Amino acid sequence: MEKNLISMHKLTSDYSTRGKLKGIISGWVIFLLLFGITRIPAVQHAITQFSGSMAVTWLTDMVNFIINGLWIIAIPLLVGTVLTITKKQVFDTLFIHDTGIGFFNSKSGIEHCAAYSDIKLSYGNMQKSFLLESKAASIKSTEYSWSEFTQPDILRNNLERYGKWN
Repeated sequence: MEKNLISMHKLTSDYSTRGKLKGIISGWVIFLLLFGITRIPAVQHAITQFSGSMAVTWLTDMVNFIINGLWIIAIPLLVGTVLTITKKQVFDTLFIHDTGIGFFNSKSGIEHCAAYSDIKLSYGNMQKSFLLESKAASIKSTEYSWSEFTQPDILRNNLERYGKWN
């Protein structure tokens, strides 16, 4: 199968371990700060006094949740942490060919190629992103914003021209 290189697009988003840790740590820091501040008795008293003066049921319920149930937010944070850590990014560059896509991993130096017939392409949210999946190249269904790649307008034009869209 002869293939002609049409364009090359590097992934600009940071899917490395360092990038993952930045996202995880920032989420946990915000949660722990909010949780720690709401454990201070003076803050709890001030929040309770404020909600009592408003005499609104939903506000009282929200204050009760902030004081007694905020720890529940740690459960989805923990699940998100595990999912983020285990997520693998198997390529960092896309080679758009006239017959298929090459998924290149610069760390390993390996390129996995897949014909367009073996690639599932579909638009994401309001066509500002696209979903990509290829069992032939071991790419799990993942949504990427066009802007996550270099030259996003050229990438979009080439994928729309050569790719098979669902």
